[in-house]
Amino acid sequence: MTRHSSFTLLLLALSLAACSNKLPAEDGTQTFDYLQLPPGKSIDSGQLCEHLKVTATLNDNVITLESGAGSYHIKNELDDGASELIAGDFWGNGQCFIAVMNARSDVNESYDVYEITASSPPYKVPSIPTIINPDFANGVVISSYRDAARWHKEKLCYPPGKSPYICEKSDAVNDTLERVIRCDSIGACDRASLMVVVSGLPATATVSQSKAVIFMPSADGQMRPQRSYLIRGDRLNLLDHRDLDDAAYYQFEFKGRKTTVGWIDASAVTLDHRD
Repeated sequence: MTRHSSFTLLLLALSLAACSNKLPAEDGTQTFDYLQLPPGKSIDSGQLCEHLKVTATLNDNVITLESGAGSYHIKNELDDGASELIAGDFWGNGQCFIAVMNARSDVNESYDVYEITASSPPYKVPSIPTIINPDFANGVVISSYRDAARWHKEKLCYPPGKSPYICEKSDAVNDTLERVIRCDSIGACDRASLMVVVSGLPATATVSQSKAVIFMPSADGQMRPQRSYLIRGDRLNLLDHRDLDDAAYYQFEFKGRKTTVGWIDASAVTLDHRD
């Protein structure tokens, strides 16, 4: 059932102007509702935060989030009058959040996130970036969005007792591979790695040319050929990807008599599919 069809069913069943589609989280701890807030209407705590007193109201194109500790006013950025919200325990950490849609296009829907507590008025969490086309699974909030010709994905973690942070970023290299960077709660990030999209396994490739020159990046950002080369049949672990003016390159690790790390023209290798 689509989100919009569920809105229609709930509207008929409950005779409410605000409609909800409860989506069960895969890990059983995250809870969240998609909600529609029409002008002049309110949504109460039963649909927003089960254990906190809070209401969301839309009047004169201003959304008011009001709890027992105070209120917060947000301009409604949507053109059709109604506002769209997501509410619940996004990270399964026992805290309540309301995400308010601030932009919508043919491919992306973006939301600002507000935290609801018993001791403070609702507020926009500075360390939580705008979430885009959000998904909620395995204790994280996942944003995925299209920028030009590529898809990007960010995983937002919020461990108990810590601040929220982006724990993983991935960018589509092509239909098969993605470039992944993982970070910890203090902002330290691992080296980028290339992963197979379907399997999530590290990417590998086989040299397909009789001799494939090894490149190294220069100070001006260009790739300079080295005297060393790889030969057909050499198996490589792919570490990174770079697009330059008229060519694409993979950073690789090759384990022969010694371990070699360098760059190779993408046209000189065949990707090993690991579905």
